[in-house]
Amino acid sequence: MKTVLFVFVALLLTNFAFSQETEYAIKLVKKSKPDKVRYIEQGRRMKVYANDNTEYAGRLYIPTDSTIRIDAITLPADQIPKIRGNSTGLMVTKIAGGVLGAAGLAVFIMGSIILIDGLNPDVWAEIFLIPVGMIIAGTGALATIAGGSVLFINGKKYDLRDQWDMSIIPVSEMPQ
Repeated sequence: MKTVLFVFVALLLTNFAFSQETEYAIKLVKKSKPDKVRYIEQGRRMKVYANDNTEYAGRLYIPTDSTIRIDAITLPADQIPKIRGNSTGLMVTKIAGGVLGAAGLAVFIMGSIILIDGLNPDVWAEIFLIPVGMIIAGTGALATIAGGSVLFINGKKYDLRDQWDMSIIPVSEMPQ
């Protein structure tokens, strides 16, 4: 019984020792400032551009030290001129910005209608609507500008031809 247990434990340890795959991460070093280093780990949502300007978006996997995979597409690391973050939080922010912009536009239109109604020369009793309409229209315009500006935010973009050097390193070499 002890020999069976010993063989089982030996096989189990051998399996653990030889079946572990090395996990990799992307190390980005800024060419103009070599002390500026960024690390991108597996599992993050990224957008990768190939040399032919084809864009691939999805989860990042790094199977070897010379290739990266975006969902099911495998690309050689030296054939990637640009890489950009494409996180879920960024997508949620853009959706919230679109909703804020649309709501702001609706409030702006409502304020403009109140303002135009207050400018009616036939009824002087409605003159108090002018400042109310200006305040509501101004608030709507600010909300539209704020929400619309969020739509133009992109993830961090790394230009690998001119500004950044990319290398694939084992996760064990990353600083903790």
